[in-house]
Amino acid sequence: MEYLAKDTITLLYFLLPGFLAAWVFFGLTAHPRREPFDRVIQALILTVIIKALSFGVRKLWWIIWHPWHPFGLWDDEKDVVVSVLLAVALGIVFAVSANWDLAHWPLRKLKVTKRTSYPSEWYSGFHRFQREVILHLKGDRRLTGWADEWPDQSDRGHFIIQNPQWLDDFGNRVPMTQIMRTMVAARDVEMVEFVFQPEELEGKTLDGIKQAQQPLADMHKTKEVANERHTEQPTAAGTENGQVTKGDRVLNVQEPAAARS
Repeated sequence: MEYLAKDTITLLYFLLPGFLAAWVFFGLTAHPRREPFDRVIQALILTVIIKALSFGVRKLWWIIWHPWHPFGLWDDEKDVVVSVLLAVALGIVFAVSANWDLAHWPLRKLKVTKRTSYPSEWYSGFHRFQREVILHLKGDRRLTGWADEWPDQSDRGHFIIQNPQWLDDFGNRVPMTQIMRTMVAARDVEMVEFVFQPEELEGKTLDGIKQAQQPLADMHKTKEVANERHTEQPTAAGTENGQVTKGDRVLNVQEPAAARS
């Protein structure tokens, strides 16, 4: 048991640079943390890279400093310091590469892969298309505005929307003049739309946009009229019992005096 504990401490000490690099990487990116076994494998891979870089630094050190110089003596303390610095630097390099898609971008150009370095399509969409958005909320509500911040996952976190405005069924904006920013929970958002920038709508007039959106407005209007007719239609059973159902209310219908007599 004591031998096993000693080996465990030795293994953790060996993998410490890799764990440090992984900690820096996950702290600077939106990638979710992996399972414990995957973390050990990742730390092992990073440790191998760090050890290889440390070996190169040690060789370069001996070339620059002569052995009889005080700085020319490579010892365990210098090895630990160099490993820590390389781990931090490696974690930052990998984080920058993941946040800006630097690793997969040239591979996509070479037709090697179609994947990106981003953790999900959700994060990729908000990172690539930084513009005004329309949030479809629960309860058939729509909110538009500039997304200052957005959650890393679609099921948790919050949106911070600058200059928020409500949208009605016909696309009319209802500004909230007293609100500078509003916070919306991601769990209340059912769908997200990314709005074109004004300069991207060159050649498209306002009348043309309204004409293109007219079928959608007509569909909403027809649906609203059909719902109103459905709620106002009395049920047969209710009429027979002297009651009329209107929406979620039940109205009593009194017979005329002549009919009762």
